[in-house]
Amino acid sequence: MMRLPWMTPLTAAVLSAVPSLALAAPTEGEADSGGGLLDVNALGAVWNLILFLLLFGVLAKFVWPKILDGLQAREEKIRGDLAGAEKARDEAEQIRAEFEQKIADAHAESRKLLDQARADADALRAKLQSETEADIARLRERASDDIDRAKQQALADLYATSADLATAVASKILQRQVSDADTQKLVEQSLAELNNKAG
Repeated sequence: MMRLPWMTPLTAAVLSAVPSLALAAPTEGEADSGGGLLDVNALGAVWNLILFLLLFGVLAKFVWPKILDGLQAREEKIRGDLAGAEKARDEAEQIRAEFEQKIADAHAESRKLLDQARADADALRAKLQSETEADIARLRERASDDIDRAKQQALADLYATSADLATAVASKILQRQVSDADTQKLVEQSLAELNNKAG
């Protein structure tokens, strides 16, 4: 609100003049007539009315419009501030809702990643277990084959040695030499008999 610098002294002068005019001392004739407290001084009342109207006109012309403009500007500023605060509150509410949604999405994503990691770990464990079982089965089969081959080789060696001994014993008994073909035939017959017994 803009204040006029000359209004304060003018107002003070008018206000100080009003009581002095209204309560002016009675003249000599008035004092003799026995004027009382309720007697009206016409000249003072006219001056009071003129000063009042003058003061009212000055206030109405210069002061009240400024006061009203200031009050309206303040009201508009308050309305604007309220609208801005409402808008800021709505934006803050929207940001809070978006933030909560992002947090919920992050929790869901982390749960999804954990579930995926568990599923991958289970699949890997099952794969490793099946591969390990397959490797163990292959190793058992290979070991069984190796054992069978070693058994067959040992039996073949045993029969070969036995055949050689039997041949030597038989040749001494028969006093004749058994040929290598006879020895081979004896070994093959022995192996066939052994396979029939083992099978």
